[in-house]
Amino acid sequence: MVDEKKIALNPAYELSFLKKEEQVDLLDAMNSEQATSSLSQAQRLKKYSQEGHLTLDMMRVIMGEEKRSGPSDIYL
Repeated sequence: MVDEKKIALNPAYELSFLKKEEQVDLLDAMNSEQATSSLSQAQRLKKYSQEGHLTLDMMRVIMGEEKRSGPSDIYL
């Protein structure tokens, strides 16, 4: 997805720590929510995975969140 410019490198790096099954579920969640992961979302997904609390429902909730505007999204 990085090569296809569908997801940025830093979020992809964080998501690479998810278990293979979790990565498959995340792809399903991303498709159902029509969203890709931001860095902060990827970091939370990684944290929940490491704690053993990451579920498909949780992925869908996180991927369904409205993205916050960062400094590069603000135009004067």
